[in-house]
Amino acid sequence: MRYFFGDFEFNEGGHHILCRGEEVHVRPKVLALLGRLIRERGRIVPKRELKESLWPGIAVGATSLSTLLGETRAAIGDSGARQQMIRTECGRGYRFIAPVELQSDREGAEDSEDPARGALFAARRHCLTRLDAQLLELQAGRGRSLLVSGEAGSGKSRLIAEMAAVASARGIRSLRGHCSGSLEATPLGPWIEILRRGLDEVGVEKLPRLLVPDLQELVRCTPACLALLQGEGGAAARARFRMIDTVYRFLHIAAASRPCLIIIEDLQVADRVSLQLMDRLFSSIPETPLLFVGSLRPAALAGESRRIALLRRIHACPTTEVMDLHPVDDSDMGKILWPAAESERSPATREAALRSSGGNARLLVELSRLQPGRDSEMELPDPMPPRLVEATQWLVEDLPKPCVTTLQRASVIGRGFDRELLARISPESSPRLREILNWSRISGLIRRDRREQKLEFFAHELVQKHLWNSMHPLERADLHRRIAEAIESQSLSATEDKHARLAYHWRGAAPISGPEKAIEFTLRAGEIESDKGRHQRASVHYRQAVELIDRIPEADPVLRKRVLMRASQNVA
Repeated sequence: MRYFFGDFEFNEGGHHILCRGEEVHVRPKVLALLGRLIRERGRIVPKRELKESLWPGIAVGATSLSTLLGETRAAIGDSGARQQMIRTECGRGYRFIAPVELQSDREGAEDSEDPARGALFAARRHCLTRLDAQLLELQAGRGRSLLVSGEAGSGKSRLIAEMAAVASARGIRSLRGHCSGSLEATPLGPWIEILRRGLDEVGVEKLPRLLVPDLQELVRCTPACLALLQGEGGAAARARFRMIDTVYRFLHIAAASRPCLIIIEDLQVADRVSLQLMDRLFSSIPETPLLFVGSLRPAALAGESRRIALLRRIHACPTTEVMDLHPVDDSDMGKILWPAAESERSPATREAALRSSGGNARLLVELSRLQPGRDSEMELPDPMPPRLVEATQWLVEDLPKPCVTTLQRASVIGRGFDRELLARISPESSPRLREILNWSRISGLIRRDRREQKLEFFAHELVQKHLWNSMHPLERADLHRRIAEAIESQSLSATEDKHARLAYHWRGAAPISGPEKAIEFTLRAGEIESDKGRHQRASVHYRQAVELIDRIPEADPVLRKRVLMRASQNVA
């Protein structure tokens, strides 16, 4: 682990101190003292503990420790008079007080293997520093609950893995469970996973006898236990309460003997019994040296089931801190996409990358694999590579089916879509459609246009393209037809390019409606652009009109002549 403070870097694994990149030569005892104080920063480390760890089995006087502390302060530009890094707490010990940022040693190794992933984690380093603050609170005996929230591919698992590594290095007990979304998943599955390791570490002999039978029954997943957990009626409900209470008491006993970090990933697919235990646990966490960290996708908060309502209650708990992993910003995005680039990409290229990925971390890493060259531009391949399709699918897989269906309709309208137009082609009632769009905003898939409140747009162009491709071609063509008919009946203001939109949708509807209307509106859109002097845009429309007229073997000669003449005149 590497620690950054002021102009200094302390590399615990490499056993050295750097000041602005230059090594500061000190004896090993200085490194050992500095490492101990940094690891336990925020806490007053008693002098007795420091003597025992630095000179094990040797009796030393107070002068030895104070001399060593003076050397350590001098190495990092501090002094007994200034005490800006290490503070002396009179009669008690010492405390490291300077702000610290962390970076894992594994990050440096992974940078050489995959520079894009290394740049991504560097962009999230401030989050690791925030997680480290939670561990310091835990070491001080104060319990916490933390939810790391972010869309699929935002870096939640990597951050939590780094946090677990830091906790283990500090002697904190770390117990981990994973939720499964399969129908065959065992109730309390992640907690059973935690129990199995916890019982091995704590020891059954140290537990109250009344707890042991239920704990062992849970760990073995006996048929009788599973039947009670999955059953209905009063007896099953009482059995679930007893099992939840048993796990709850065990965790308190485990935390009392040693600070405990509980990690459960993928809460968006957690079973209801596991969430009930979590709800019970969160109410008493502040009183126990227990840190709970869970990861979830915000899309999981959309829905109406009892399980989702329970998840929303946990998410909104006053004692729970939520860490939202927001999309990667523009400066870090460039480092991820082009980590080896010698020069900045053009604003247009960076804008295209942001539009495609929406700043999603995993999508950026996958896009970086498609853009290895220094002078490459951001062009999405068609069809998309399987890895990019898989990364995009992750973003929508947790959404309720009505939400996915509505977003598919919106994807046919375009990356930006009018809510009123979407309502005209959707069977849902207005309140239901508003609710669905709100779920989509919570999940981060769509955003409201700041300039025009009635407009929404897809946060990731890749998601819109994926949803569009996921529909049957004839279903998509029918939607294009319905959208075109709805636009034709709308009274649009003079600033809106109605003909260009109609041309696009009638072209999409051509497989079922024929190309006639598509040609008519495409040609008209080209003529409007020509009249405004935008000949490059006009040529695109005319080229599309020529392609459409060529599909009709016996096209009207007059219409064909008009299309070809317009196209040739624009070129001239």
